[in-house]
Amino acid sequence: MKNFLKKLFFTDHPAQGVFTGFTLLLAALWIVPALILLQGDFPLNLMPFRATFFTVSWLDGILLAVLYALTVWIQFYCQRRAAEKIPWNAPGRLALYAVALLSVLVSGWIFLYYLRSGYSEERSLAGAAVLVFLILVLWCPLFLFPGNWKIILARGVCLSAAVCGCFAAVYASQNFSVLGLHSHLCCFDDYFTGPAWWLYPAAFAGVFLWILAYVLTARMYAQMAQLPVRKIFSRATVIILGLWAGVYLISLGMAYAEHCRSERTMAELEKHFGRPVSLEALNAAYCQNRPVDEAFWQQVRSCIEQAYPSDRKSGMDVMISGTPDGIYPESVFRRFKSVFGQSEPRKKIERMLNRRRLPARKLRILSGDITCLDLSELNWCRDICRWELWQVRFALADGKLADACAAMERMKRVADYLGNRTNSLIMTIVLIACERYRMLGFERLLASGQVPDELLKQWAAELERDEKAVPGIHFDTVYSEAVFADSVIRSAAHGGTDSNGRSYPGRYGLRYLYPPMWYFCTLDRNRYMKCFKIRSFGEMGWPGKRPGILQEMMLPASQSADKKIMVLTACYRAMRALIGIELEKRRTGKYPDTLDNPPVDPFTGKPMIYRKGRITVNDPVWIGGREKFDNKAVRQAEGVEIVSAGPNRKNDVGARLIFNRETAN
Repeated sequence: MKNFLKKLFFTDHPAQGVFTGFTLLLAALWIVPALILLQGDFPLNLMPFRATFFTVSWLDGILLAVLYALTVWIQFYCQRRAAEKIPWNAPGRLALYAVALLSVLVSGWIFLYYLRSGYSEERSLAGAAVLVFLILVLWCPLFLFPGNWKIILARGVCLSAAVCGCFAAVYASQNFSVLGLHSHLCCFDDYFTGPAWWLYPAAFAGVFLWILAYVLTARMYAQMAQLPVRKIFSRATVIILGLWAGVYLISLGMAYAEHCRSERTMAELEKHFGRPVSLEALNAAYCQNRPVDEAFWQQVRSCIEQAYPSDRKSGMDVMISGTPDGIYPESVFRRFKSVFGQSEPRKKIERMLNRRRLPARKLRILSGDITCLDLSELNWCRDICRWELWQVRFALADGKLADACAAMERMKRVADYLGNRTNSLIMTIVLIACERYRMLGFERLLASGQVPDELLKQWAAELERDEKAVPGIHFDTVYSEAVFADSVIRSAAHGGTDSNGRSYPGRYGLRYLYPPMWYFCTLDRNRYMKCFKIRSFGEMGWPGKRPGILQEMMLPASQSADKKIMVLTACYRAMRALIGIELEKRRTGKYPDTLDNPPVDPFTGKPMIYRKGRITVNDPVWIGGREKFDNKAVRQAEGVEIVSAGPNRKNDVGARLIFNRETAN
């Protein structure tokens, strides 16, 4: 055992031992993260570090390497100190004193800076201790070997520059990624202000500095021990270097194989969706054979921007225009009706929508990557539907059924524009909001009792067609999100510009410097893109069953999207059932007490709830002042309703026929 320990710690050859320890430390810092990444479940979240048991065990390897390197390092310098006596004022010692003083001052500054910035005292001390440790390890050779000051200084400068480069890269990207899958996020903060071109020269210069520092370290210890350079490479050092090279080659092969699998996944996705997963194909699908007319949308934008200031000039609160489902005092309602009727911008939009269906608008990236996509027309569509619901209310108040039905037709055209094209998730959410305004219009028209039976049956048939189109909308939304995901990943890997026009570098060209990260990022991309081989977001499954960063970040939002899209189905079914109830009332003279064949709730798979009598009215009541609306009071009125459980199981999605909303109490 004694002989084994002597060979393990190189007590007879301390110079070879300290160089072996240095090699082991460098190799461990490269190999251990590589082994963690090659497991495929590294969280890349180093601050809380939610690591698995195996990850913690691998990190113990780095600690053992550090402990071994320090042991042989201390042993070497203790033996040299006993062999040589150097005066206190030797040049090497004076240089060491200066460096030690500088390290203390810099460490103190780091400690105070971190402490004042709100970091914990433990982290501040750890940062200062790491700096002191690095400086002492790099420059302590000057203390015992002032005669070798030239090579010691050269080696120290190279190592310091290499270490600083690593810390700068990690600090700039705010993660451990070489390919930079998340670099498009970090470039928005204040830490990353350099131009994109600097990354590749800095990265390759850093690799060169590490190699040069390693060679200089070998020469330094060889000169200190008065040995030929080749003798400083022990058998253990050669084995470590061979292991290092083996891990590099294996990880490179794994990364390339995963890259091929990822490309096959993209080919399968294109077959699944029946079209290329690319921004160009998505843009073509967005147009859906509609004529592209950017001038039309610019006119809509101009009219909307002119409408709200005119409301303010008339003394009306903007909140009134945006809340067409509110309950208002008669004086407020009549006054806003007058202001609305005199609004020339709104009349112009009405004339534009009466002439034709809405034309297409091409996808346009404002700046940077696809995260800066211009979808401003979605806000305009929502404003148009709000105003059309007001038109329904005004027309019914004046007894003009034809005008109310015309407003409903304009809302239908907006819904067709949003629904009959390849949807993004945000477009689908806006479609749901616009369709809810249309459902409120149906409720108002049904409560008026003025709509003829033929038109009610026509609406029921339209709602049935709309319901059948929801799975297609869902599938197109999945396709659109797959294109967005792939485009963001590609722009992060290959670089681009952010919303402020600043460039951020792509890291894909550095993949050969650290193949384990290439493997992990490609694996994470492959796992995530496979999730889109579905027809609805509900098929994705919980992210805990699919390890990976992108799944963990994105899948919960996708699951909520599935429930939001179900709202469309629930609204269509409930409104169609309500129209059927109104038709039965006209046939029998009374509303049914129960439904023989209620529609199925898409959220629970059970029949929807039907109520008759006093039902809750959720419309906001205008009170003016600072509060604007009273949303707290619970009001009820006579009517019938059919409701779905909804995404939150609150029975808040459905259709209501309230006989007199304004008298609810």
